[in-house]
Amino acid sequence: MNISVVKTLEGFQSLKNDWEHILQHNGENHFYLSFDWFYSLLSFYRHAPRDLYILCFRENSTMAAILPLCISRKRLRLFSCVSLEIIGSIYYSPLRGFIVKRGFEQRVAENCADFLLNKCATAWELIQFEGLSPGDPFWGPFKHYLAEQNISTRTADQYVNYFIDTAAHENSHDYWMQRRQSKRRNIKKSISKMTAAGTFDIILTMHQDQDLDTAMKHYYDIYSHSWKVPEKDPQLHLKLAHYLRDKNKLRLFILYFKPSSTDVSEHPLPTYEGSLRQHKTIPEGYVPIAAMYSIVHKQKAFALKTAYRDDYAEFSSGTALMWFSLKYLIDVDKVTEIDFGEGNEPYKSRWARIRETHQEFQAAHPQCRRGRFELWNERRIIAPLRALRNRQRQAGKTES
Repeated sequence: MNISVVKTLEGFQSLKNDWEHILQHNGENHFYLSFDWFYSLLSFYRHAPRDLYILCFRENSTMAAILPLCISRKRLRLFSCVSLEIIGSIYYSPLRGFIVKRGFEQRVAENCADFLLNKCATAWELIQFEGLSPGDPFWGPFKHYLAEQNISTRTADQYVNYFIDTAAHENSHDYWMQRRQSKRRNIKKSISKMTAAGTFDIILTMHQDQDLDTAMKHYYDIYSHSWKVPEKDPQLHLKLAHYLRDKNKLRLFILYFKPSSTDVSEHPLPTYEGSLRQHKTIPEGYVPIAAMYSIVHKQKAFALKTAYRDDYAEFSSGTALMWFSLKYLIDVDKVTEIDFGEGNEPYKSRWARIRETHQEFQAAHPQCRRGRFELWNERRIIAPLRALRNRQRQAGKTES
C-alpha cells in the first residue's frame, strides 16, 4: 500500500470526498465518525490539535483507509510521552474510530503497524487511542498484529454508551408504553407541577429563519445555572450550531417557563400527549430552564448536551423536556436510533439501555522505556488497586 501523512488543515479538507465515500461504502452513519464532525473539531474547537498526523492508505487508485490521528505530549501517571492519538476530545467525542473501507481492515492494520514501527518510529513514543468501540473492525487486527511483534500493549474499559433503539417502536406512544409506570408517572408529575405553577413551552430551533443566536444565548444561560462543569471551549457549541443548522442537522430543544399571572390563559403543552409545533418564536416573559442540544445525522439522533437550571429543579423540567424531545425525534424525524454518548449518568438508564462499553488502547514504542514502564505500572499496580477499591465499595453497599 502507498501510505501518505497529512499534517495540515488544508490537506485534511482535501480528503472529504474519499472520507465520505468510504463511510457510504461501509453503510456507516455514526455522526462522530463523519467528516462534518472532524471538520467541526478542527475548525471550531479552541483546543484542536495542531500536530495532525492523518494516515492515508491507498491501494492502486483506491483510498482504502484514513486514520484521523494527531500527535501530542501526553502526561501519564509518572512521565510525559509523545503520544499518537485519534483526533477528538473525551468531552465531545464519545466514539472515536478509523475510516477504513470494508474488506481492507487486515491489510491496512498490517501496513499501519509496519509503518509506525519502522518508517516513522521517531514520531511517537506511545499510542493512546480512546473512546473505541470493541467491535471496531480495524482495531482488532491492528491490536493483534502489534501483539505478534511483542509490543507492550494495554486495553481497558472507559465508559458505557447508552442508546434507544427507536426502530423497535412503531411510534412515540409505543415507546411511552414500554417505559416503567414510575417513569411515566414522573413525566406527568413534572408537567403537572409546571402547569400548576404557571405555564411552559418548548421551542425547537432548527431552521434558517429562526433566531439561533438568542436560542444559544439561552442555552448557555441554562448551562451556567446547572450543576455541570464549565465548558473547555464555550464558543464551540455556538459555532457548531450554526454549521449544523446550515446542514439541517441541528435540533436545539429549550423549555421555557413562566410563573402564573393574570395574562396566562392557556398551556401550550398541557399533557404528555402534546406535540411540539415548528417555527415558533421564543416567547416573551418566559425563563429558559432546560435544554437538549441534539444532532440528527442520517436517521440517527445524538444527544450532544443536556442541562437544566438548578434553581428550578423542583419542576424536574429536564424530565419533561427529554420526553417531548424524544417524542419529536421519533414521530417527526423518524430516527432509527438515539445515541446518548458517553457516561453512566443515572437518568440515562431510565430512558435507554447500554449498547457497549467503550475502551482505551495503549501501546508503547519498543524503544521507549518510559512508555513501557507506564503500561506495566497500569497493569500490575493500578489495575489491582482499582479492583480492590471496587470490591471494598461493593462490600460496603452490601453491608448497608
